[in-house]
Amino acid sequence: GVDQSMNPVDYEPGKKQMVPLPAVPQPGSAEYLAANHRAFSFGRTGGTDSRPWTIKVDEQEVLTGEIDRTAAEPDKGALEIWHFRNGGNGWSHPVHVHFEEAQILSKDGLPPPIWERYARKDMFRVGPEIDSARDITVAIRTREFMGTYVEHCHNTQHEDHAMLLRWDVEN
Repeated sequence: GVDQSMNPVDYEPGKKQMVPLPAVPQPGSAEYLAANHRAFSFGRTGGTDSRPWTIKVDEQEVLTGEIDRTAAEPDKGALEIWHFRNGGNGWSHPVHVHFEEAQILSKDGLPPPIWERYARKDMFRVGPEIDSARDITVAIRTREFMGTYVEHCHNTQHEDHAMLLRWDVEN
């Protein structure tokens, strides 16, 4: 068959352009400040022996995989700013948000690298490892699907031991 894939060289700055992404607010702008901000800290805070890995929500409630509890309830179509943070335990957590994508605004307070700046992503590596950041800020706008979603750490041992939470898109 004929190779139908695109040539990445054609999409270097100044050449062909990809489909434009929705505009995201810049930190400090009125839209950024007006958006609902949520913080999710991935670590071991408040865990137990059987459920050691936790997600602390908005620096208050610690969740350990209680899927019957809702950690966030964004309105359909609303812009939200989510802050994924590392709990400081030496681990990196590849955080995966199901069914939605976000754009990275900053990594440890700095703009993301060029290859992440204009992409929509559903996985964010939070931690001290290479190509990670201890604090990743993203802009997320829920789209057409309402209902229950999850986000979790993709380290299997962490996910299997309670590093998972539920969030629902509301109408």
